[in-house]
Amino acid sequence: MYNDDTLSPGYGIHDHIGFTADDYGNGTSFWNVHQDRKRGEQEERVARLRNGGDLPWAPLTDALPHKDGKKKSEPLVMPELGKNSFGMDPYVLCCSLFSIASRKVKGAPRIYREETILTTNGGSIEYCGPELHQEDESVLFGLVKLAQGMDEAALADPKNAITFAATTFCKLIGWSDNDTNPKRLEQSLLRLRGAILVLRRGKGDLEEGTTVGIVKDINWKGVRKTVQLDPRIVGLFKGHVTYLNMEKRKLLTEGLQTWLYGLVCANNCAVPFTLEKLHNASGSKANSMKEFGRSVREALTKMVAVGVIKSFKTERGAIHITK
Repeated sequence: MYNDDTLSPGYGIHDHIGFTADDYGNGTSFWNVHQDRKRGEQEERVARLRNGGDLPWAPLTDALPHKDGKKKSEPLVMPELGKNSFGMDPYVLCCSLFSIASRKVKGAPRIYREETILTTNGGSIEYCGPELHQEDESVLFGLVKLAQGMDEAALADPKNAITFAATTFCKLIGWSDNDTNPKRLEQSLLRLRGAILVLRRGKGDLEEGTTVGIVKDINWKGVRKTVQLDPRIVGLFKGHVTYLNMEKRKLLTEGLQTWLYGLVCANNCAVPFTLEKLHNASGSKANSMKEFGRSVREALTKMVAVGVIKSFKTERGAIHITK
């Protein structure tokens, strides 16, 4: 998924203690800024990607110190989340993978995307699959919530598939209890079933790659649904995890408001965001930058009102946000 040429699958680009906002202000990746320092760690990460025995994929592992001084490999796990928390990789929150665009004609089919999506924090995501919107991100948040703490082997076992009532799941992610949302949930799950992320490392003849899905299988009986996640989704959480307050997100309208909330949570906001960067990263279909700027100000005003951010101000085409 991550396109820095020498980074191992699942390794993200994130804020680290001791690195200032200037390190990220020019849009370069953490790897490019600190390449020499991290080269040895990269070689070690690549070595951890090894055969998984009976599993048809190579599980992603993280080496931890052992009491005898040596390192042992531990399986990656889905993030442990608090009672009112969602969790997601910051790359996903800082791009148009889950765009704010909405269909102009009700019931019109989603377009098929096959592209490299740039993120605001200096990375990129290769994606193949149906167009995904913020409502689909809400569903993914709920699935990650219910799968928290499971490692790759557990996710691969059909016995550990997530089972829930559609109405209960809708309530979890902030959707109202009405007759249309269970069908809306089913359609979103089917889109996530067709979503594929591409993980690459190396160049030319030495390039290695694999594909990672989000949802592996869906079954249902009446109102109850059973969802098995793609086991390699754990690769999304190999690096830093961004946590979002569930209750605050539910106060926002799915679209620009929820997208901006994810962006704010994934950034320290020490550097202002240009309107152009926000426009490109959000997947906005606004007819003009003036129209988009007005929508951003309205969304941020709502975020201030519900206590998601403290304040914001606009200056020369840039947005300064105080968390």
